[in-house]
Amino acid sequence: MKMPADSVDTVFPVTPGATESMAQCPVCDRMFPRKGLEQHVERCLLGIDDTPGMDDDVPAGIENWIETTTSELADILGRPQRPSSEDIAHLARVFTQKLDEVRSLRLMLDEAPTAGLGACLSPASMMAADEALAKKFMEDMQREEQTRQDERESEQRHFEALMHQEKTCRLCNEAFQEGLLVLPCDHKLCSSCLAKHILSVVQSPEYDCHTVCPVGGCCEDVPQWVIKQVLSSADFEIYLKKTVESAVEATDGLIQCPNKACGTIIERLDPGACQSQHLGGQVGLTGKTISAQAQAHCRACRFRCRQCDTVFCSECNAEPYHLGFTCEGYRVYLDSRKCRYCDDVLNNSSVPSDIDQRSRVQILDGMKQRKIQVEEGHPAHAAKSELVRHFRLVEDSVCMDDECRNNTLHGCMKQLACGHPCFGVVGEATCLPCLNEDCVRPDAQNQEEFCNICWTSALRSQPCIKLECGHIFHAQCVRDKIAAGRSSARIIFSFLECPLCKVHMQHPYLARDLAPHLQLFESVKEKALQRLKFEKLEADPMLKAGGRFHGDALGFALKKFAYYMCFKCSKPYFGGHRACEDLAEDEFNAQNKAEDLVCPSCAAGPGVTDCPVHGNEFIEYKCKFCCTVATWYCWGSTHFCDGCHKKQGTPEAWTRKKKSDYIKCGGGPTCPLKIAKHALAGEEFVLGCAVCRQSSD
Repeated sequence: MKMPADSVDTVFPVTPGATESMAQCPVCDRMFPRKGLEQHVERCLLGIDDTPGMDDDVPAGIENWIETTTSELADILGRPQRPSSEDIAHLARVFTQKLDEVRSLRLMLDEAPTAGLGACLSPASMMAADEALAKKFMEDMQREEQTRQDERESEQRHFEALMHQEKTCRLCNEAFQEGLLVLPCDHKLCSSCLAKHILSVVQSPEYDCHTVCPVGGCCEDVPQWVIKQVLSSADFEIYLKKTVESAVEATDGLIQCPNKACGTIIERLDPGACQSQHLGGQVGLTGKTISAQAQAHCRACRFRCRQCDTVFCSECNAEPYHLGFTCEGYRVYLDSRKCRYCDDVLNNSSVPSDIDQRSRVQILDGMKQRKIQVEEGHPAHAAKSELVRHFRLVEDSVCMDDECRNNTLHGCMKQLACGHPCFGVVGEATCLPCLNEDCVRPDAQNQEEFCNICWTSALRSQPCIKLECGHIFHAQCVRDKIAAGRSSARIIFSFLECPLCKVHMQHPYLARDLAPHLQLFESVKEKALQRLKFEKLEADPMLKAGGRFHGDALGFALKKFAYYMCFKCSKPYFGGHRACEDLAEDEFNAQNKAEDLVCPSCAAGPGVTDCPVHGNEFIEYKCKFCCTVATWYCWGSTHFCDGCHKKQGTPEAWTRKKKSDYIKCGGGPTCPLKIAKHALAGEEFVLGCAVCRQSSD
């Protein structure tokens, strides 16, 4: 049954003024030709219609309604409070109105499928349409609610992440236990992580005085007060040191003392702004005069730290400064073969290739031309092969300087097991221990220390010997010291003592030099101990427990008595007590020439002989200035009695008076000594052996 035309017009209103009969779809609100509207409505209700309308640019009514209703529903559901009854009623009215429209449309379609639209809808169709529409709206609402739920969960996760960041180190991502630090850039770090980062930065070769926040992308500097707070005292000192070094490297006008215990910052001045060093004629490390180029380098780069006195090169930090070399020249010098004695670079010609085929005489001539001396008795003379070996050793380790070549006469040319040269003397059964700084103890003598006798050159500059006391000196310096002997008329043996420990020097190399002096020492030793016993000084307080010479009677005797060498017989003789030397008058001592020092035996004159029992050691004399037995013998030439001796050092001293003022007595009945005849005052006179006189009394 078809719908009347007026019914169709009622359901599908015709657009006034249209050239073709047009009608509007009640579902999508688009305009279609009337003859095809029925098919479109059926497909539109099923949601599969793709028929183009006449006004597709006009928004569909149902879509506008869904969008508006959804927006209103979202607005209501998004409120924090529950929807009000008015909101629920509004939504109910909207849904009811739209459901009524759709219901009417479905009813017409179901009742009149062929003749247009049905006049009415069946209850089942209407219910199905309602359920479909309600389901669609419920799905939309569920999707909207799910979206809201997802947003709330995202916000919650974001909030929890922020709270986690507030309690977590940005480097190790662990929760703070203690030591929370908030940097000026608002990044939060734990103390241990920040300390590790700072130390890694300052120890990096690229450190430039800046320590930035370690969080990626942040360029804020970490303040020094924060650095001091997180680092230990030792690590903070490292930080300061590295920072200063970096600042010095970045500043041309500053240099730093290379001494690790000092590190003082020194300002570099223009050489023209201060007085230049006078280097003309000065020698460098190798003993040669400094070149003009080396002088210019020295003026510009040689510095002495005023805090620690370290002398260094500001360009290569070498300490001490490489005087006589530029930095580049010094590096070449270090890599070159050098003379064992002076450290100069070796440029010697090689030993002739046919040296083994030459005769002994030819080898010696070749060595002489190369300034190599080999005396008779030298181990090199033992065999021709030893001569060749000695020749090669000298050529390979000694420069052509005259002084260095002269050292080879007595120097050992061997190389020690450690690879360093031996600086001992030739012929030693055991080589001198290595003196290189790498092989000796820190407190032991090394090759760069000066000889403690000459104080002009290092030990390595000449052959050395190690005395029995353990101290090392130039062998020639020791020999010169022994040869120089004593510096006074009185016999002393200090020149035989080690300059460092005062023990008598002993070494096989010195045996020939020491022999006559040791023989003299034994003679004086015997006389001094005999004199100590004669003068009954064995009980002197200085020899008792606690005294200076306890257990050292010989030392006390040599300190107490003075002995001189007789000019005539060249034997030592007793010259009085050493205390008298302090009372000696300059003008009187000036008269004591070597020929005036004569022993009692030689001074006794004709007819006087030594005591057959005690010799000349205890010959008794008359006082030189009065007729009393002399008890003092001073300056190796003058006998005094106690009275005359006490006057010495006063204006009444006989040595200050003229000879015409002396006592006039030549012996006789009035002489206090009851001697018939003796020498006049001012002259020495022997009375005989004192020991024998005491025995007879």
